[in-house]
Amino acid sequence: MRAVIPYLGGELEAVLEGERWTVRRGGAERSSAYLDFALAELLGEEDAPQVHLLAAQLIERMLVNAQTPLIEETSSTTSTTTVRVKRTSYRSQRRRRLNAST
Repeated sequence: MRAVIPYLGGELEAVLEGERWTVRRGGAERSSAYLDFALAELLGEEDAPQVHLLAAQLIERMLVNAQTPLIEETSSTTSTTTVRVKRTSYRSQRRRRLNAST
C-alpha cells in the first residue's frame, strides 16, 4: 500500500510492504518496522514534533485509497459504455494476492 501527502512544497511518500514501512522525501529514503520511526529518521530534527501527525495523515490517506472504488469497463460500443464499480477492501485484495501465490 502506498500514500503520498503534500509536505513543505514537495511530497512525503509512505509505502507499506509486508510489515515494513519505507518513507521517501525527495531523494532521501528510510525504512523501519514502525512508520513513526522511519519518519523520525527521515526528517531528523527538522520536523520532530510533527512526526506523529504526519504518520496519522499518511495512514489516513492509505485507508482512503484502499476504500476508493475501482472502475472497470465491462463492455463498450460506439453509443454506450457499461461500467461496473467494484469496491474492495485492503483485506480482500491481500487475501486474493496470498491465494494466487500459493
